[in-house]
Amino acid sequence: MAPVPLWARRVHRGAGLTSCWFWFCRYYWKGDIQDASEVLMLVKTKSSRVQRVVEYVRSVHPYANPEVLSLPVQDGSVEYLRWMDDAVPDD
Repeated sequence: MAPVPLWARRVHRGAGLTSCWFWFCRYYWKGDIQDASEVLMLVKTKSSRVQRVVEYVRSVHPYANPEVLSLPVQDGSVEYLRWMDDAVPDD
């Protein structure tokens, strides 16, 4: 597996905006599995922090237009959601 790009580490550590993150280094392209240095990150944060995360990613990401999407959480483990609320400070 390739080393984690420095910008991906900066996104997670930057400004205390996210509670945890994951990345994947393999994807399908034209029927073949690609193993590339491009990564997909899944970061978790409060909805009130989404735009700050987008701005931060854009400031450290090497692409001019990085993919940043926000997916709503409908429900989940009460204990996990409580931890998430504590892990990411309020604005």
